[in-house]
Amino acid sequence: MIKKNRDVVIVDPGDSSPVLSLLKKEGFNLKGILITHKHADHIGGIEDLIKFYPDVKIYGPKNEFNFTYDLVSNNDLITINELGISFRVIETPGHTLDHIVFADKNHLFCGDTLFGCGCGKLFEGTFSQMHTSLKLLSKLPGSIKIFCAHEYTKKNIEFALTEEK
Repeated sequence: MIKKNRDVVIVDPGDSSPVLSLLKKEGFNLKGILITHKHADHIGGIEDLIKFYPDVKIYGPKNEFNFTYDLVSNNDLITINELGISFRVIETPGHTLDHIVFADKNHLFCGDTLFGCGCGKLFEGTFSQMHTSLKLLSKLPGSIKIFCAHEYTKKNIEFALTEEK
């Protein structure tokens, strides 16, 4: 979640329940939803959120979603005026062919492209595509804060240690 005052943007809401609960409890106004890719654990809550926030702006990659959204692609700039923020869209195929990330000068919302000590499983893309995507992300400033969709750091380190032997 990205927040300024009472206005928020949600990234990859796979489940609407915790989002709706937080919005109601804190009195937040949902101003946008950013989608990195089509998997249910990233979009599963959107249809419910639309019921409560029918005018919310949704931005996502090329896909056939069951809801209306603004299609974004590589190098598009998304501006959320209410929060005074803009994100550059970067296409990062590998985990899925349509995967995108959202970056500004200080933040990267990377969905399932990048994790602590690892990267996303390849469901549709190729190793070459994932490698190219990770190389592209490596060119972002070293000070950028990375927000991964899942926390797999411990599992990734444990796996890496088995490969070292």
